[in-house]
Amino acid sequence: MRQGFDPSRLPGSTSSEDSSLNGLIPAASSRNKKKKRDRRTNSHHKRGHARKAVTNEVGSKIVYMPQLSSDVSSVTNDRRCLLDSILSLVPDDESIHNHIKQEFVNTMSSKGDTPISVGIKALSGQQMTLKHVTCLYKQPNKSLVYSLLNIREQCQLVLVIRLWTRKVGPNGENYTDHCVAWDGTIVHDQPRSVRVNNSTDRSTEANCRAVLQRLFPTKDYSSWQITHVFKLERTTIKNAGKKKEGARKGPVCMGKKKKRNYDQRRARHRRFC
Repeated sequence: MRQGFDPSRLPGSTSSEDSSLNGLIPAASSRNKKKKRDRRTNSHHKRGHARKAVTNEVGSKIVYMPQLSSDVSSVTNDRRCLLDSILSLVPDDESIHNHIKQEFVNTMSSKGDTPISVGIKALSGQQMTLKHVTCLYKQPNKSLVYSLLNIREQCQLVLVIRLWTRKVGPNGENYTDHCVAWDGTIVHDQPRSVRVNNSTDRSTEANCRAVLQRLFPTKDYSSWQITHVFKLERTTIKNAGKKKEGARKGPVCMGKKKKRNYDQRRARHRRFC
């Protein structure tokens, strides 16, 4: 009888000991070592993925856009962020752009910041305007940047952002107001813009702030805050048809009313006489 043979074992069955001797399957000790090695490897990979997830930047992508106001040379003031924001939102038509540029340059001052009223006047010739809509995007327990970046449909917004600089100006000022455009997909700025994805960039308050942080890095600015939101929209003459119709029918109606009042007074006078 073969050494190590067990008569109680069923025909065709093989013990782990025989299998290990014949090289069919590894012994129990080898399998345990492999399991421990796999656990260490998986744990190492998980820790690596966790470190990468923590240090990884948000999914926003920096894109370089041409400066639409670069051909404006008739004014020395280079504070044209409002003009660039407007041109990023209006239809891509050369005649419209040229008209807005000309009106903007004729109105803006030769130095210093440009008020929103200059942009409104430049847009008026194209039946467009900038409407103040900041209150529409203020939500309880939500920051303004979170509410704005979670607009997932197409929009036409100009954001006024106050930037606190690390350098003090000649008059002691330490901040400046800057304009960017937001169309629901890209935050348009110069010289760099940022494309916002639909997942990680909009998921949390921190990720939303990180998107704009790429445009205003901490090495240049100590802090920033969105102060105003303006919506680019068309201007229409409200109820123009109704006013015209009322002007035509008004005198007739007034005449009937006056005649009826005169007849009533005359009837009362006769009754008392």
